[in-house]
Amino acid sequence: MIGQIEAIENEQVDDIPLLLAVIKQMGLIEIFNEVVRQHGNWEGLASGYIIAVWLAYILSTGDHRKNRLQDWVADRKHTLQHSMGIEINELDFTDDRLGIILHKLSEDEMWQKSECEVNKRIMRVYDLEAEIARIDTTTASGYGKVTEEGLLQFGYSKDRRPDLGQVKIASVTLDPLGLPLVTIPVSGEQADDVLYIPAIEEARKSLKGKKGVLYVGDTKMDAIAMRVDIARHDENYLVPLSKKQVNDETMLAYLDQFEALPEEKRVLEKVIIVDEQGKEQMIAEGFTVTVVHQATYQENGEVHTHEWTERRFIVLSPEYARKQQEQLEKRIEKTEIELGQLVKRRRGYQYPESVAELEEKVSNILALEGCEAYLKVDLTEEIERKQIRKYKNRPEREEKRTTFHLQITRQEEKLAQKQRLMGWRAYATNAPEEQLSLSKAVDVYRDAYLHEHGYSRLKGKPLSLTPMYLHKDDQITGLIRLLSLALRVLTLIEFVVRKRVAEEGGYLTGVYAGNRNRKTKTPRAETLLEVFKGIILTIIHTGEKKWVHLKPLTATQKRILQLLGMTQDVYTSLVPEFSKVVLKSAN
Repeated sequence: MIGQIEAIENEQVDDIPLLLAVIKQMGLIEIFNEVVRQHGNWEGLASGYIIAVWLAYILSTGDHRKNRLQDWVADRKHTLQHSMGIEINELDFTDDRLGIILHKLSEDEMWQKSECEVNKRIMRVYDLEAEIARIDTTTASGYGKVTEEGLLQFGYSKDRRPDLGQVKIASVTLDPLGLPLVTIPVSGEQADDVLYIPAIEEARKSLKGKKGVLYVGDTKMDAIAMRVDIARHDENYLVPLSKKQVNDETMLAYLDQFEALPEEKRVLEKVIIVDEQGKEQMIAEGFTVTVVHQATYQENGEVHTHEWTERRFIVLSPEYARKQQEQLEKRIEKTEIELGQLVKRRRGYQYPESVAELEEKVSNILALEGCEAYLKVDLTEEIERKQIRKYKNRPEREEKRTTFHLQITRQEEKLAQKQRLMGWRAYATNAPEEQLSLSKAVDVYRDAYLHEHGYSRLKGKPLSLTPMYLHKDDQITGLIRLLSLALRVLTLIEFVVRKRVAEEGGYLTGVYAGNRNRKTKTPRAETLLEVFKGIILTIIHTGEKKWVHLKPLTATQKRILQLLGMTQDVYTSLVPEFSKVVLKSAN
């Protein structure tokens, strides 16, 4: 018997209990409660609890704005208190408090210690093997003022917003889940390559100096200083070599050496993938060249020399070669047409008045299309003279009309040499053959999308870092680091569910709103969290008592909790036994 109803409240529970359960598993609350020391006059919740609730808000709503969190907490106080097992006061989530939290997260020493502890906890709890780490950078634009010493600076924008100041973010992520290990925000004008070694040094702290870790980067990581740094720490690298490291002459020499081998040794290792239909497809083939390096480095003020063996994978992608050949042919054809138009008289076109003017136009077109080496242009001049008789007051005169002719010849030898190089690319590694074959190296490098996917989440939905509206450097740095924690939560949810589904050899259904029967083995974390939207908690107040009802979980929601290693208690614990009430359906 409920008695006289005085008030009824509804709370939007959604995915909040699930998110807080994952956050607790990651140890974020205890780590930040321990590392982030509050001022002596600080009252209320410790930093770890505030960070946990803020992360749940960000991931549940896709909004990180400080001025929205206090009201959100007030509307979900029962859910938050029972999920976290503590008393919650919305005054702990004012703008000022959240600003202090971001300032604390911006302190380098505190953050590095916290991030390292978080990474160690995650790898222990989730039994992760640190074998492959990826390094890259991105930029995040903001509307803050650009100052001489500020974090926001103008630079090459990967957001395609050169008009806005930006911050650059270097990160190291762990394969195969794309889990962030290191997040380093720096001023936006800095070059990428100078950030790689500091990022790797931070990653080593989280990986406890583990030997044999394979660091994968782009061509900006191919500098010899970076390779020697990795090699001397008994770690491995995989990096595509730029034209500066392996130019066309060097690549041609590698191809000549390979073709000079006896036929029985001239075998290309093939890279085979299996498509969605189960059919095998050869996507690349190549051979290996061994190089011995010797380089110097400085340590403790002293110069040392390190020698190591590097294997270079010379890889041909037939599809890439075909596309390159098509693009070159289109450029050449376009250039030939444009050159021909130079000597055609037509309305609205100012015909060249001199050989020098025409030669300049020819050079500009060849340079614009990059065809100087492949097309030879010979220019001839034809002058037609015509005598005009005297007429009235006009004297007799001679009119001169100049016509130019262009003979365009393709440089077949240079074209053949260029086409021979098409589709070939060089990769370098110091990893031993048993750890990284040519075929595996190509597969590993093709998984770069794992890193890019994290940046997409960080800057777009659901974390929405860009564009930033913060103006203070400490707030920008703190927000980037806070969102890197949110990205870890998303990554782990996705990784655990996919891993469990794969181990069971089954699939998951019911997660796509438009097609509940659709099967998937690789659901995205955002899709999984969306399944929990619409869970409502009803609180009925009757004098001194309150009765609580929670909308029952669906079979799909229970299945996701099971895959995450959680029980229904994550949600049912929101309803104390003494206050449970069954509400009759309005239907």
